[in-house]
Amino acid sequence: MKAGGDTRWPAPAKLNLFLHVTGRRADGYHELQTLFQLIDLTDTLEISVRDDGHPERPALEELDEPQQRLLGLTQAGWHIDYPLYVAVGAEMLPARLTLKRDAVRVRLLVDDWQP
Repeated sequence: MKAGGDTRWPAPAKLNLFLHVTGRRADGYHELQTLFQLIDLTDTLEISVRDDGHPERPALEELDEPQQRLLGLTQAGWHIDYPLYVAVGAEMLPARLTLKRDAVRVRLLVDDWQP
């Protein structure tokens, strides 16, 4: 996405009918079993890129030095966690991001990186 551009994505709602924790994986995450039903409600997620190229405040980075990966980024009251990476070609790219600020929490899952 180019600076100054924006994109809109549908964010369909779902109803979780059940969620069971069935075990714990070696990496510390839990195995889950769930069943959900899509419902007839949809919101829209709009993402815009600033075109001035200069954020208001510098960012504080948390790095995983051995893996050469970004673990977290804090800027202007927002914190972004990068807890999961996947191999895409020769690169390791984030597959899950969590954005947090005060009571707001947004989790993004990336299942198909495109060039």
